[in-house]
Amino acid sequence: MTNWSDAQGWIDIIDHIWIGFVLIMVAAVPAWFARKAQKSSDKVAAHVVNGHKSPMRSDFDMVIKSVAEISDKVDSIDRKVGVLSTSLADEESRRRHGEGQIRDDFDRRVSDIISRLIK
Repeated sequence: MTNWSDAQGWIDIIDHIWIGFVLIMVAAVPAWFARKAQKSSDKVAAHVVNGHKSPMRSDFDMVIKSVAEISDKVDSIDRKVGVLSTSLADEESRRRHGEGQIRDDFDRRVSDIISRLIK
Protein backbone atom coordinates (compact mmCIF):
# COMPACT_ATOMS: atom_id res chain seq x y z
CA MET A 1 0.00 0.00 0.00
CA THR A 2 1.34 3.39 -0.96
CA ASN A 3 1.26 6.63 0.96
CA TRP A 4 -1.42 9.10 -0.24
CA SER A 5 1.05 11.92 -0.81
CA ASP A 6 3.43 9.64 -2.74
CA ALA A 7 2.58 10.07 -6.42
CA GLN A 8 3.44 6.92 -8.38
CA GLY A 9 2.22 8.02 -11.80
CA TRP A 10 0.31 10.55 -13.86
CA ILE A 11 -3.04 9.36 -12.50
CA ASP A 12 -1.86 10.10 -8.95
CA ILE A 13 -0.72 13.59 -9.98
CA ILE A 14 -4.03 14.30 -11.72
CA ASP A 15 -5.81 12.95 -8.64
CA HIS A 16 -3.83 15.29 -6.39
CA ILE A 17 -4.53 18.24 -8.68
CA TRP A 18 -8.23 17.34 -8.73
CA ILE A 19 -8.42 17.12 -4.92
CA GLY A 20 -6.58 20.45 -4.62
CA PHE A 21 -8.99 22.03 -7.12
CA VAL A 22 -11.99 20.73 -5.20
CA LEU A 23 -10.60 22.04 -1.89
CA ILE A 24 -9.98 25.45 -3.42
CA MET A 25 -13.50 25.50 -4.90
CA VAL A 26 -15.02 24.52 -1.55
CA ALA A 27 -13.42 27.62 -0.03
CA ALA A 28 -13.69 29.97 -3.03
CA VAL A 29 -17.33 29.49 -4.09
CA PRO A 30 -18.89 30.47 -0.72
CA ALA A 31 -16.47 33.39 -0.49
CA TRP A 32 -17.48 34.51 -3.99
CA PHE A 33 -21.20 34.31 -3.10
CA ALA A 34 -20.56 36.19 0.16
CA ARG A 35 -18.73 38.93 -1.73
CA LYS A 36 -21.54 39.16 -4.26
CA ALA A 37 -24.13 39.38 -1.47
CA GLN A 38 -22.07 42.07 0.26
CA LYS A 39 -21.98 44.14 -2.93
CA SER A 40 -25.75 43.88 -3.34
CA SER A 41 -26.32 44.82 0.31
CA ASP A 42 -23.99 47.80 -0.17
CA LYS A 43 -26.14 48.88 -3.11
CA VAL A 44 -29.28 48.57 -0.97
CA ALA A 45 -27.61 50.52 1.85
CA ALA A 46 -26.75 53.27 -0.60
CA HIS A 47 -30.40 53.48 -1.66
CA VAL A 48 -31.65 53.45 1.91
CA VAL A 49 -29.34 56.16 3.19
CA ASN A 50 -29.85 58.62 0.31
CA GLY A 51 -28.10 61.33 2.28
CA HIS A 52 -30.61 61.27 5.15
CA LYS A 53 -29.33 62.27 8.56
CA SER A 54 -31.70 59.96 10.45
CA PRO A 55 -32.17 56.21 10.03
CA MET A 56 -35.03 54.91 7.96
CA ARG A 57 -36.79 53.45 11.02
CA SER A 58 -37.20 56.89 12.59
CA ASP A 59 -38.71 58.13 9.31
CA PHE A 60 -41.19 55.25 9.41
CA ASP A 61 -41.98 56.04 13.05
CA MET A 62 -42.74 59.65 12.09
CA VAL A 63 -45.01 58.47 9.26
CA ILE A 64 -46.83 56.07 11.60
CA LYS A 65 -47.29 58.87 14.15
CA SER A 66 -48.62 61.21 11.45
CA VAL A 67 -51.05 58.58 10.19
CA ALA A 68 -52.27 58.00 13.75
CA GLU A 69 -52.81 61.75 14.22
CA ILE A 70 -54.70 61.98 10.93
CA SER A 71 -56.79 58.98 11.94
CA ASP A 72 -57.66 60.66 15.25
CA LYS A 73 -58.64 63.84 13.42
CA VAL A 74 -60.80 61.89 10.97
CA ASP A 75 -62.49 60.11 13.89
CA SER A 76 -63.09 63.48 15.56
CA ILE A 77 -64.60 64.88 12.37
CA ASP A 78 -66.72 61.75 12.02
CA ARG A 79 -68.06 62.20 15.56
CA LYS A 80 -68.80 65.89 14.87
CA VAL A 81 -70.60 64.99 11.65
CA GLY A 82 -72.59 62.39 13.59
CA VAL A 83 -73.60 65.00 16.18
CA LEU A 84 -74.54 67.46 13.43
CA SER A 85 -76.52 64.77 11.64
CA THR A 86 -78.41 63.93 14.83
CA SER A 87 -79.00 67.62 15.50
CA LEU A 88 -80.24 68.14 11.95
CA ALA A 89 -82.56 65.15 12.24
CA ASP A 90 -83.94 66.52 15.53
CA GLU A 91 -84.42 69.96 14.00
CA GLU A 92 -86.20 68.46 10.98
CA SER A 93 -88.44 66.45 13.28
CA ARG A 94 -89.33 69.57 15.31
CA ARG A 95 -89.94 71.51 12.12
CA ARG A 96 -92.26 68.85 10.75
CA HIS A 97 -94.03 68.63 14.06
CA GLY A 98 -94.37 72.44 14.05
CA GLU A 99 -95.66 72.35 10.48
CA GLY A 100 -98.17 69.74 11.54
CA GLN A 101 -99.34 71.96 14.39
CA ILE A 102 -99.58 74.95 12.05
CA ARG A 103 -101.61 72.90 9.56
CA ASP A 104 -103.88 71.62 12.30
CA ASP A 105 -104.32 75.18 13.62
CA PHE A 106 -104.93 76.48 10.11
CA ASP A 107 -107.44 73.72 9.35
CA ARG A 108 -109.21 74.35 12.67
CA ARG A 109 -109.42 78.10 12.05
CA VAL A 110 -110.60 77.63 8.46
CA SER A 111 -113.26 75.17 9.62
CA ASP A 112 -114.31 77.67 12.33
CA ILE A 113 -114.58 80.42 9.70
CA ILE A 114 -116.52 78.14 7.37
CA SER A 115 -118.84 77.03 10.16
CA ARG A 116 -119.49 80.71 11.09
CA LEU A 117 -120.18 81.60 7.49
CA ILE A 118 -122.61 78.72 7.09
CA LYS A 119 -124.60 79.59 10.22
